[in-house]
Amino acid sequence: NRFRMGCFGMINADTKIFPDGAKWVVCPYCRKKAVKVLEDTRIYHMPFRCHGSNCKKDFIVNVG
Repeated sequence: NRFRMGCFGMINADTKIFPDGAKWVVCPYCRKKAVKVLEDTRIYHMPFRCHGSNCKKDFIVNVG
């Protein structure tokens, strides 16, 4: 199971580095880019709703 439960019973998102070198938080359900991550980005327990046209699911973003 690739999903990890976070706070509030929601799934934690993963970060992924793309071929252009950009780091993004990706939706754990549809794997689309959700939040761009810079070197000094710190995010803890941020609820986020995927903007993918067929997804719209909620998950937790933790970066840092």
